[in-house]
Amino acid sequence: MKSQIPVRLQKEPLLEAVWEIRFAAERDVPTGDVLPGVLYQAVHETYPLSLRLAAADIPRLIAQQDESLRYLPTMRLESPDAPFAVQIGPRVVTVNCRRPYAGWAAFSARVRVILNVLRTSGLVARAERFSLRYIDLLELDPQPSLASLDASLRLGGYDLSRQPVQVRTEIADGPFTQVLQVATPVDVTDAQGQRLQGTLVDIDTVHLLGEASWELIDERLDAAHDASKRLFFGLLTPDAVERLGPVYD
Repeated sequence: MKSQIPVRLQKEPLLEAVWEIRFAAERDVPTGDVLPGVLYQAVHETYPLSLRLAAADIPRLIAQQDESLRYLPTMRLESPDAPFAVQIGPRVVTVNCRRPYAGWAAFSARVRVILNVLRTSGLVARAERFSLRYIDLLELDPQPSLASLDASLRLGGYDLSRQPVQVRTEIADGPFTQVLQVATPVDVTDAQGQRLQGTLVDIDTVHLLGEASWELIDERLDAAHDASKRLFFGLLTPDAVERLGPVYD
């Protein structure tokens, strides 16, 4: 683990940051019908563009019974001049930030606005979990390669550090479970239509809430960010950090 973590990187590898909250709706309240309107009314000046998503066409009964469909968003609210968006479903809300990343202060401020709307809406019976996900693409080495990561991967006598690889694991960190996925090579197209190739580092920091209060969710938000940042920079080699242009002030 590196002793000093940069405040930011000049060559930002982030593809997208996603904060997500999953919740149980109040009984006898058609949250999927009402919540999009409540959120839009509260934040329409910031996110004036609305888009119906494909999951909106899934029959409600099927979506409720299938856990893989239950938490899919059905509507997306976008800002025309910023990388932010809000996605809404019957039992889920996300705040998304694509590159260029606006920084944690701006991102967390947007998250807290949405948290307050949900808390005061009367539509959410209980928050089940929240998560903070950072999806980064390291374009530092010819692909496939794990050279930018502090990693050693072998199977039998085979060194897999320069072979196509997909790895998924879960790491406990205090109240959080961090779902880490690494894959190389990965080809993506960013929001500007630019094709990119590199090593994907996907960190999803999950907090199961139980009977936690809304205040605890707000308190743990910064801690989730710190845990994600520690893990990300702990994965990188010192050379990779330097090549990304670290800023420490």
